[in-house]
Amino acid sequence: MIRRSVREWECLHIGQGADSVSRLEATRLMAVAHRAQRALRIGGENGDSILIDRGHLLRAGQVVGILAASGVTLEILPKIDGLDNGATRLNLVRMLARTINLSIADGALTKLGHQHFDLLEILIRLYAAALATAANFREQVGNLDVMPSGPNGKTAVELGDMIWSIADEEVNRITNIVTRDKIDGFVADVMQKIELSLAGDSVAWKAIIPGKIIIRKFCGVAGLDYEFFR
Repeated sequence: MIRRSVREWECLHIGQGADSVSRLEATRLMAVAHRAQRALRIGGENGDSILIDRGHLLRAGQVVGILAASGVTLEILPKIDGLDNGATRLNLVRMLARTINLSIADGALTKLGHQHFDLLEILIRLYAAALATAANFREQVGNLDVMPSGPNGKTAVELGDMIWSIADEEVNRITNIVTRDKIDGFVADVMQKIELSLAGDSVAWKAIIPGKIIIRKFCGVAGLDYEFFR
């Protein structure tokens, strides 16, 4: 899949070349823009609030984000004075992540090398790392069990004391498992493993994250068509 970037209100050439898209790719992007415009219920016709087809150029409109079509993705970056494309993309990643309820620390973006991947790749990897982390600590914590033994014959106050004593132990157990240092360490480790595996064309990442499951879930949350990733 090829990646192209353009700032809002700027143009992308249709034709040949490293900074262009083919006519077929432009048509596919326009179809996605049209669907997105209807889904977002914004004004304009035929997707032209998001993207305008001028024959030899695609002109970005007033909406920033990612258009993912078969074989091509187009990043429409916000036009922010004083920021280069790298800083602008970083800001857009943060904005898009918020739409899928994903908080991102600056360090996480730095580790991902946000200049070298398209925005969908970055978001999917962050989402995958978040799911792997959540699954790891969910497994470690296990179920919360406050069921006392021998409750028969106890008064309400006595039973409450018994349950609270167990609950207090459970809180201490969970607090010792879910610490900030342990979370930060696990996130850094799992992201490094993902990056090293992908950089070396290894399939080791499949042991960390089940690719199809992650992408299907991400598409569901982000409102993207899974077929684009097949």
